[in-house]
Amino acid sequence: MLKRLRGTPLPAWTYLAGQIAAAVLYSTASLLLTLGVAVLGYDVQLRAEVLPALTVTLLVGIAAFAALGLAIAAVSSTAALGQALSIGSAIVLAFISGLLFVGGELPAGLTRIASVFLLKPYADALTDQFDPYATGAGWDLPALGILLAWGLAGAVVASRAFRWEPRADRPGATRVRAARRPGDAATAATSATSTTAATSVGRPSAARLVFDQARAANRATWRDPGSVLLVLVPVGLYGLFLTVFGGSVQPMGGIPFAIFYAASMITWGTGTAVFMNMPEALARARDRGVLKRLRGTPLPARHYLAGGTVAGLGLTLLVAVLVLSVGAVFFGLRIPAAGLALELVVIIVGTPSIAACGFLLAALVPNSRAVGAVGLMVLFVLAFFSDIFLVGAGPEWMGAVGSVFPLRNLQNALTAAWDPAGPVVAWGNLAVLAAWSAGAGALAVRFFRWDPRRS
Repeated sequence: MLKRLRGTPLPAWTYLAGQIAAAVLYSTASLLLTLGVAVLGYDVQLRAEVLPALTVTLLVGIAAFAALGLAIAAVSSTAALGQALSIGSAIVLAFISGLLFVGGELPAGLTRIASVFLLKPYADALTDQFDPYATGAGWDLPALGILLAWGLAGAVVASRAFRWEPRADRPGATRVRAARRPGDAATAATSATSTTAATSVGRPSAARLVFDQARAANRATWRDPGSVLLVLVPVGLYGLFLTVFGGSVQPMGGIPFAIFYAASMITWGTGTAVFMNMPEALARARDRGVLKRLRGTPLPARHYLAGGTVAGLGLTLLVAVLVLSVGAVFFGLRIPAAGLALELVVIIVGTPSIAACGFLLAALVPNSRAVGAVGLMVLFVLAFFSDIFLVGAGPEWMGAVGSVFPLRNLQNALTAAWDPAGPVVAWGNLAVLAAWSAGAGALAVRFFRWDPRRS
């Protein structure tokens, strides 16, 4: 699309400025809605004398974040890498800036690091402006200076690194390399299916088709650097949580905090891998017409989806190994062999249930951009309903709602498998996971589309 825009009189700086202005408009609408809920529903008080400072802080902050987002997009080689960098950095900064903690105190070193970036100064300035007991006009000039500096830096990087054409189409690149650029899992799947069909006598077996799709999806995943962040973010968050809360939080129902949060971060890693990243890659391939070409091969939809699920299962197992290794090396986590064996069974049952939900999302949502946005929103909401980040901070009804969905059940089944008193098979949780696998999987196959949806 940008390549076609290059043939118009539109300068790059006006395109970038328009994107920032659009982000300001959308975010302002979201903020006004949030403020309306806060004032009308929760009696949040706004002091009239801080409204000018509050307005300026919000607008400068939104513009700064938008400029940094464009800078990340400009320097990222693929859409998946840009998404991983933006989401990964946002989650990490949110935690080290204290936005998602209830109690606990961050190490002084992390606080100093967070103060250099724009999220903590932005949040601190807003906190002071919303404080009903504070005095003054609410101007925080040092925070505004940090926001302006980051915003200008992002704008400069975005304008200098901006490209009208995909990086794969740079001079000297061949069409073959462009077609096999990182992240195009379905293109690799086309090659795998074609190879199987050409070298086999008769129709390839179902196992062979699933194996080839899993191998192709796995290869395409690791060709994209953004996939490394999908693995490292849950591991890093586990280390951060244990550092901050390890000695201050009481065990959850007799389960040590190190075990409880290991289950939480493995569940989160599973969600990002097979509910957010994998469905978006599928939708992106469909939008490009790659799945339409796959339709002419002997590959049924169920085998294509099964291959992606197997590849996602491999990512989940890798996250589990890394999280438990960090726990064992740095925090004294010890899990008996029987618990590790039961964990493997739980992951094999749980990952397909979350993957089936992700595939259903990709089947129902019209395009890849919408799939990424909706998937991220649903994953974050369910994470808070399932106590993935905040432990026991919500009302009981939130826990009851979370117990219906796969995230909470996968987390609970893992903690039961690692119970210090002895491994426990959480049959109820496994039954819920199996039900989601069957129901969402059948619907995903039923509504699966090889062709892009016409507007």
